[in-house]
Amino acid sequence: MLGTIGDALLLVAFVACGVSAFAFFWSTRAGDAPEALIWKRTGRWAWGAMSVAVVAVSGILWYLILNHQYQYAYVYQNSSNDLPLHYLFSTFWAGQEGSFLLWILMMCGVGAALIGYVQREYERHVMAVVGLSQFFLLSMIVGLQLGPVEIGASPFVSLAEKFTDAPIFQQNPNFVPADGQGLNDLLQNPW
Repeated sequence: MLGTIGDALLLVAFVACGVSAFAFFWSTRAGDAPEALIWKRTGRWAWGAMSVAVVAVSGILWYLILNHQYQYAYVYQNSSNDLPLHYLFSTFWAGQEGSFLLWILMMCGVGAALIGYVQREYERHVMAVVGLSQFFLLSMIVGLQLGPVEIGASPFVSLAEKFTDAPIFQQNPNFVPADGQGLNDLLQNPW
């Protein structure tokens, strides 16, 4: 259930980010016309909605990791029961999907800082570029399947979905391993 919510929130973030980038772009195109302010407000609201969705997605992934929900491929492949908390913490960015999510989360903060502190005449231009960059980052983890084309890889893919040919899932589709594969040894180093 949490994986489905996480996937839905990723889709909301993806769409909201696209709206934000588009709105900031059209705000720059409108120049000093009255509709420029409407586009800028739309861009800000969409950036806020995207940021809330990304924070919620990150919270769900943290919950799955900290509670050893091994039915999810990302959690299974990057954590295990014997990891101490400080290494379990780094499981969040241990895989590709988590690394992209960490960058996306940081970009939410950068965008909020830019909206709040950039000089007003530059905000629309800068946020159009930042929004487009964030849109491409989100495309890496949105996990959309459009016909034969898959856009990104979601961190909420179940083991049965990822390893469809594994014999254990053909015999028992609801199988959940008791332990994960663990964190990469190179990441288990404080340096």
